Amino acid sequence: MKHLSNMWFSFIFWWSLPHFFVNVKGIDTKGNLPWSPTNLQVLNDTAVLPDYKIVLSIENPREYISSPGFPYEDYSSNIQIIYEIELKLKDEIKQASNRILLTFEMFMLQESPFCTKDGVEIADASNQVRVYCGSQVGRTILSESSTLQIRFFSDASIESRGYSILLEMYNTGCSKQFEGVNSGTFSSPNFPGAYYADDLCVWKIVAPEGKRIEVKFGETFDIRAYEPLCVQDYLAISLTGDFNTHIKRYCHGKRPVSVYSTGNNLLLMFRTDCCFEGKGFSASFIVLDEEDITTSPPPEPKPNVCSCGKENEPDTERIMGGQTVSPPSRYPWIVALVKEKNGKNDFFCGGTLINRQYILTASHCIEKEIEADVGIALGAHNSESSQDLVPVGHFVMHPDYKNRTYINDIALIKLQDPVDFTETVSPICLPAQKEFTSPKDLAVVAGWGWQRFNFGQSNTELQEVQVPIVSNPYCVSKYGGVILDTNLCAGGEEGKDACAGDSGGPLFTKYDGVWYSAGVVSWGMSCGIKDYPGVYTRVSEYLDWIRDETSDAPPCDDEDIAPPVQPNLDDCGIPNSHDSERIAGGKEAKPFEFPWMAMIVYDKTIVGAGALINPYYVITAASLFDTWIEWYPEVLDVFLGKHYVSKREATSKKYDVERVYHHPQYGKPTPYNNDMALMKLKTPYDGVAKIYRPICLPRTDAWYPPDMALTTAGWGRTSNNGPGSDVLLKTDMDVWDEEECEKRYPKWFTEKMLCAYRYGTDTCEGDKGAPLMRLYYGRYLHSWSGIMGKQ
Repeated sequence: MKHLSNMWFSFIFWWSLPHFFVNVKGIDTKGNLPWSPTNLQVLNDTAVLPDYKIVLSIENPREYISSPGFPYEDYSSNIQIIYEIELKLKDEIKQASNRILLTFEMFMLQESPFCTKDGVEIADASNQVRVYCGSQVGRTILSESSTLQIRFFSDASIESRGYSILLEMYNTGCSKQFEGVNSGTFSSPNFPGAYYADDLCVWKIVAPEGKRIEVKFGETFDIRAYEPLCVQDYLAISLTGDFNTHIKRYCHGKRPVSVYSTGNNLLLMFRTDCCFEGKGFSASFIVLDEEDITTSPPPEPKPNVCSCGKENEPDTERIMGGQTVSPPSRYPWIVALVKEKNGKNDFFCGGTLINRQYILTASHCIEKEIEADVGIALGAHNSESSQDLVPVGHFVMHPDYKNRTYINDIALIKLQDPVDFTETVSPICLPAQKEFTSPKDLAVVAGWGWQRFNFGQSNTELQEVQVPIVSNPYCVSKYGGVILDTNLCAGGEEGKDACAGDSGGPLFTKYDGVWYSAGVVSWGMSCGIKDYPGVYTRVSEYLDWIRDETSDAPPCDDEDIAPPVQPNLDDCGIPNSHDSERIAGGKEAKPFEFPWMAMIVYDKTIVGAGALINPYYVITAASLFDTWIEWYPEVLDVFLGKHYVSKREATSKKYDVERVYHHPQYGKPTPYNNDMALMKLKTPYDGVAKIYRPICLPRTDAWYPPDMALTTAGWGRTSNNGPGSDVLLKTDMDVWDEEECEKRYPKWFTEKMLCAYRYGTDTCEGDKGAPLMRLYYGRYLHSWSGIMGKQ
């Protein structure tokens, strides 16, 4: 199986080449077996080994190579010489920023069309072979990497003078490693003037263990390239400090305002080609403590998510080589795009059902199709059986799809009418966050595509094959800058791949017994070629677009089940114990059930509650304090680990408050609007015991529909005039409709507030600032801080 119709990417290997290039697997002078410069092939069962190995180093920066007998004799006929050149330096940055410069000081070989008779082939890590013959005196060639392979060959027809080629180290002198400093600056060469051709600058920033690095870029960011692929000139950044594990390219004036390392290393590389010089960029960096970096809030489940990803045969063994899907309804989310061809139904592309009215597919599948000519085969298996096709309402191609480069190759098909879910027709789950898959994860791709590329024999029955996901840096090494963050690559094992006719179909992965959409079949290098993975559109990069375009899909008839949420902190929101049944009225929480609960005390009186959100900060309500508290935070005490008010407890510890930060817009424009405050503790909560845990934070677009049950807890009064509770109490409350809440509080209520209520239960004095918590997949998310309400 393989993607696309019949179209492949010769342009990947042909952009901006200074001389005639051939594919890596070129032919030899006699048209025999291919010679691959990056992986020497086996010729006649004998490995072709280099005749000369040359290592350039600080001690040996220059070397000459020449044809046999040069300059006194002409080279001989029917010979082959292979050189392997390597640049080897002990310093990591020098190794990464040095290249090999070739100068043809003398070069006279027999000239022929495409240099098929006598010639010199030069190959580097770009997987391109440059072929030279004739007169090339004075030509210079700069390698793309620190290794080169050169092959000289001649035929039997003529002899000539030969060649003398100088090999030497080349460095633009702009690279640097920053270590042992807390800040610094760097820029493209000649900034703010135009940078130069053939620049290669590498900057590595190394911070102490436990620290992170922030890089900020100046307003000018002018790196020239033809397309957003960033092939010609680009800035590459690795947030891990290793291009083998993470890499992202920037160009076209799209300035990365700031980036943060994932650890204590960050690596940057600025590279230019022969042309299109721009003004470049400037940047500064600073080393930060881990807690000074604001972590991204976790994704939140979206509304109208159907019960999804349920496989009909979950216990059968996963296939490794590719086979017919069994039973036929095993994956009820897979659909076929069908049109009439030669009087028969043609399964020309695949798709994935994601809700009751939308199909996920590839833009290149539908860009030339007419909606009325295409039908959807739901629950299909055999393309030759009679199909009841569902009519298409309209196509929704991604607005930024580029058909030349297959950027944003994703689309939606809206069906004319919603479908009813059955055992053979049900949706797949969508991921909830971008970092959804990891290299070496196993995924399944399925479709009715060709059995082998260019043979034109499609499968009549739905086929599946298991493929490993590979890293984007590895995929870039195979295909170049055409691979973006919006792509996902999988496969690379011989004979196991998607093929033409599988386009638009799903690549899906299984987590905790549920299947999720990971990719959409897009393109690749032929079908099932070893070490060349298939290229898919990464679904997790388009979640917002999918949500916006499918917002009119009808709700599901069954219970909503959302995909898992990635927490903002690894240990956040996990209670020490909780009851599975909901709480009808206030009841005593189990001791230390909510390890983030904070008791706030002023003058030995409990004035409210809060929730720990990271090692230093407790979130609560601004209305809990008078404004003078900001100037005298030392009068406040925060207790973590409390359950009983009047008893000493082993889990309890008192913390001093360093600062209180009111929301700057608190009370504006209405009372209690932006009623939020942060309390910074003088010492972090973990200490030696590490027994406390923070609550998770929600996304800014978190969804709280009416009647959703949320939990709160506190030590407040149990009645209007009664005493405060001696134990931590918890209760469930139901979300109110916003319109009803606004009617109840016409002068107070704003969109930044939420109303919750349940008969017979409520918060009371002493509960102000207490968290309103949402239990989601075993973790609690902080939804709102409690404020006073009207009875």
